[in-house]
Amino acid sequence: DVGITCALFNYSHKASFYDRQPFNQFLTVLPTSLVCDVVLWTYHDNNDRRDVDHFVFEADLGISALCNNGGSSLANVKKKPNANSYDFVADRDITAGEEILCNYEE
Repeated sequence: DVGITCALFNYSHKASFYDRQPFNQFLTVLPTSLVCDVVLWTYHDNNDRRDVDHFVFEADLGISALCNNGGSSLANVKKKPNANSYDFVADRDITAGEEILCNYEE
């Protein structure tokens, strides 16, 4: 069981690729059974919207990659108040075996 406000994870285990070649090389060294999952977990980060050709792919490699979207109504994890927006805590008590759900829109 996880108690309310217990710290669950942050995005400190993240791989960032600023060019296609290193990203492709990264995929070639992964175990074949993980490549598709990592590609699915990878997202394009374009913080500078003016530069649409800028290539930045990021993949969460820690437990945060396992957090599915529960939307605002089912999420049981939230961003930690007054802290880095990448720190997440339990929003309520979570029982053993219950799925950890984030709100992707948060």
